[in-house]
Amino acid sequence: MVAPVELKKLQPEYLKKVTQGSDRWLTIRKFEKTSDCIKALREDGREIWVTDLSQESIRLDVARSTFNVNLPEKMAVVVGREADGTSKEMIAAADKRVYLPMFGFSDSFNVSVATGLIIQQIFFNWPEARQDLDENEKVMLRKDWYQKLAKCEDSKKEFESYVDSPPQPLEDTRMPEEERVPKIMKKVRKRIAAKEAQLEMNKN
Repeated sequence: MVAPVELKKLQPEYLKKVTQGSDRWLTIRKFEKTSDCIKALREDGREIWVTDLSQESIRLDVARSTFNVNLPEKMAVVVGREADGTSKEMIAAADKRVYLPMFGFSDSFNVSVATGLIIQQIFFNWPEARQDLDENEKVMLRKDWYQKLAKCEDSKKEFESYVDSPPQPLEDTRMPEEERVPKIMKKVRKRIAAKEAQLEMNKN
C-alpha cells in the first residue's frame, strides 16, 4: 500500500476507516513512495497489472479468451483511488493495464468494489490462481489468523491443533435453509423491534 500524497504516513486510523476492519485479515506492507513499491515488486519478481481507464487498457473479463493473456507466476494488481485513479508513475511501470466494463451511468466503481470484482475475475479467467500458496505460507497464515479468531485461551489451544492439520475447506459455502439466520447486531434488532411495535400500535 502506497500512502496518498496528502498523508505523511499511513496511520492505523486511516486504514481502519478505509477497510472497515477487514485489514486485520490482510498482510499489509506500507510504502511512502510509489518508486519504493515498484522496486519491491520487481525485486520479488512480480509482473505489475494496473487498473486504468485509458484507451491502452484491455478488458480483464476477456483478457484470456480474446487477447490470449497468460497469468504470470507472480503478479501484483494495482488499484488507485476512485477520484484520480492510479498514479502516472505506477502506470508507466505497468506490464499490463486492465479494466472491467461498466453498464449504466457511472464510469468507475468504488475502490473496494473494484478490487473485489477484479480479483474474482482473475479467479474466473485463471482458476489455477486459486490456492497457490505453498505449505509454509499457509502455516504462517493459520498461526496468525487462528490467534485473531480465538476469543479465549481454550479457543487458542483448540486452534493451535489446527495449524498443521486444518479442517477441510467447505466445498459449498451456501448454508442449509434451516441455518440461514440473519446476523443482525443487538442494537439494530432492538430498533427494528421498537419500530415494528410502533407500527402495530398505529394500526390499532
